[in-house]
Parts: sequence; structure tokens; C-alpha cells
Amino acid sequence: MVEKNFEIRPYKEGEGEAINNLFEKVFHKKRSFKEWKWKFLDNPAVDDPSDWISIAEREGSIIGHYASISLEMKVGDRIIKTPQPVDSMIDPDSKAGIKLFRQLNKHNVEITSKHTYFGFGFPNETAYKVGKKMLGYMDTGRMIPLFRRLGVRTIIKRRLTWLPALIIDILHKLMCFIYAFLLKTGKTDKSVDVSLYDSFSEIENRESLESLCNAMKDRYEIINIRTIPYLIWRYTGREIKIITIESENEMTGFAVVTVEEEEESRTGYILDIVYKDKVTVLINETVRYFLDRKADFILCALIDGDPMAEDLKKSGFSEHTSFKPFPLVYFHFHSKEGDDFLKNPSNWHLTYSDSDRF
Repeated sequence: MVEKNFEIRPYKEGEGEAINNLFEKVFHKKRSFKEWKWKFLDNPAVDDPSDWISIAEREGSIIGHYASISLEMKVGDRIIKTPQPVDSMIDPDSKAGIKLFRQLNKHNVEITSKHTYFGFGFPNETAYKVGKKMLGYMDTGRMIPLFRRLGVRTIIKRRLTWLPALIIDILHKLMCFIYAFLLKTGKTDKSVDVSLYDSFSEIENRESLESLCNAMKDRYEIINIRTIPYLIWRYTGREIKIITIESENEMTGFAVVTVEEEEESRTGYILDIVYKDKVTVLINETVRYFLDRKADFILCALIDGDPMAEDLKKSGFSEHTSFKPFPLVYFHFHSKEGDDFLKNPSNWHLTYSDSDRF
């Protein structure tokens, strides 16, 4: 294998197209340059992208890439820009081996460590094994998808395979109608105003939104800080809705939601959920939103041990064997500073929105 004659260096301005072409070649996925730019250049937690992107170049061509998304996080009593590794890739035609991957990782640690003393991520099964063996990954907990069923379509499809699709669809719609009717006729809080937005930039009550996000930050030891610029950036170009609840002109909660058509189901995702109180109202409004869009079930992922998970479980969410947890890992840079603190999962608050998976 050829493992020489390449240069490891930081990203240079204007290399986005070449990086994106390598991404499409390695992962066999289409991604626009606009999406790459949003992900790595437009992030409000990035002042200089060369602090977060490592490149392997040979004879003028990019043959390797190791990048981290910068997240501004509260870690104990500190505010730290923390890396989450993404899009690690080597051109298969380069015949470069594991040595190149190690060097890219080492370089990325060097350039990101000026901001923090650790990084974290949600590796897939293969990346987890590599990270544990080579990159010093330390286990801190599991991200658990919490499940709430809304309809019977998936159950009927699995158990009554002979039933016509039209009948299955009618039964599912009937179930959704009954469920929505029960929510509407149940106890309601008339002091709460519910609104629906396409973007955080549409929300006019910025001061109240900021106050809500600060209150959420104060509840946890390790949390990605939800500033308004971050929230606007995070969901730019995404097909999401934002459900907000307000009481006496004070925002007390919001949920970021989306619906995806899967092969066998229509899935509602709660990408993020933030609240001070009135959590039952917020969850009920979120369930109603998904019922109106005929979702089969809802998923909301949280770290095992997060107190918020208990609030969701009281509202009908539970773990489900069909949706496996995925690992949360962290890794040190130069020392094992705060090791006991980082490995305690109850210190962490992370949701789907904090993962590169969405």
C-alpha cells in the first residue's frame, strides 16, 4: 500500500467543492455544495474552518478528510467549543491505509484542542470499534430512542398480511381520529397559547426564547448551548416545524419536529424539546401535530439517565426493541481532565438535534 507522499494540513479556503466530491464518492450519497457550506462554514460556532477540518493532499488532489463540527457547550462552569467528528473519509483509489487515517485524526486533535480538552460523538458500529481500538473512545452512556405509538398500521401490516392496503389505511386513520379526539376533549390549559413556525427566525419574542434556552442550559452540567443564531443555523433548509407554548407572553417550551416517510411507516421525530414547565401541554400539542399528519409513531432520543426522559415516559413514551440505542462516547486530547465528570451520563443532555445523524 502506498502510505507516503501525502501532506496532512488544515483546510484552505475554496476547497469545499473538492471535499464534497470526495464525500459523494466515498459515501455514495448526493450532497449539494450549499449543504456542505452550511455544515462547515456557516456554523456560528466556527470562526475559522481551518481550526476544524483536516485534509490529506497528494499531488494537488484531496485524498483524505477528517472534520469536526464545532458546538458551543456548557461543561460544568465553563463555556467550550467542543468538536464532534464527522465525515471521516479516504479516497479508495488512493490506496492509502490506516496510517493515513491515524495521521488525519492526530492532526484534527491538534487543531481542535486549542478550543477544548475533549470531544464527543455518536459513532456507528464500525466507527465505534475503530475508535475504541485506535482513537481512545471512552463510553459515557447511550442515546435511547423513546417511542410512542399513534396508530395501528404497522402492527396490522405485520400481523395481518392478507388485509388489503385500503382497509389498513382506513383503520389507521380511524385510530388517529379517535386519539386526536380524546386529546381535544381532555383537560386543557386555557392559559397557554400554542404557535407553529417554520423557522426560528420567524419568532418575534426573542427575549423570551433566549430566556427559555438559558433556563434549559442551567438545568444541565453538559449541554449544547441553544443560542438564537445557533437555532436559526441548525435548522436552515430543513423541513421542520417548531411548536411553541407561551403563558402570559412568556415562552415556556418548544419542540422541533419533522415527519419522515419510511419504507413501512410514517415516523414523527422530535428533534429537540426544551421547556421550563407545562411539559404535558407541550407533549400533547406535539402528539396532536403528528396525529394530524397521520404518523404511525413518534421517536425522541435522549441520553439514558437524563431526567427529561422520565417526563416523556410519564407521557406515554417508552423504549422499544425495534429501535436500538446508540453509543455516546468522549475522548481526551492531552490529559484525562474531568474524566469522572465526563463519564457520568446523568451530566449530559443531548437530543437528535445534537447529532450529525439528523
